[in-house]
Amino acid sequence: MLKIFGDRLFDGNLWHLNRHSVSRGLAIGLFCAYLPMPFEMIPATLLSLLFRGNLPIAILGVWTSNPLTWIPMYFPGYWLGSVLLGTPPLSFDALSMDVLAHQLAALWLGCVLVGTALAALAYGLTHLIWRINILLHIRSRRQRIIK
Repeated sequence: MLKIFGDRLFDGNLWHLNRHSVSRGLAIGLFCAYLPMPFEMIPATLLSLLFRGNLPIAILGVWTSNPLTWIPMYFPGYWLGSVLLGTPPLSFDALSMDVLAHQLAALWLGCVLVGTALAALAYGLTHLIWRINILLHIRSRRQRIIK
């Protein structure tokens, strides 16, 4: 059954920790966490295979979304989608999963945009933090050699 993925499952970026695969994996995971649907791990896995992101990091990123965090996570997306579609958004107090189920267009539009922005931010910050860590390590090593 796994033959449909071919050699993609053996790509080193799916399993090894390096700046590029971790950045991609985290971005994929956080993007999929904002998708208002169940089983976000399935698209996270498929996107990790497609874009060669670290699969375990992508799965961990998806786990930021859970039934306790859905309303606080989805409200900014719902609000943004409502504003962009020109419909008056409901207040945070009036929201529930049942109400959001009737506002799917606004919810999906906003969540995809918020998820995309969060994914881009996570990708950039991961690259930056990784790079700073490498530079600090090099500086530390140079100081040890000089002493």
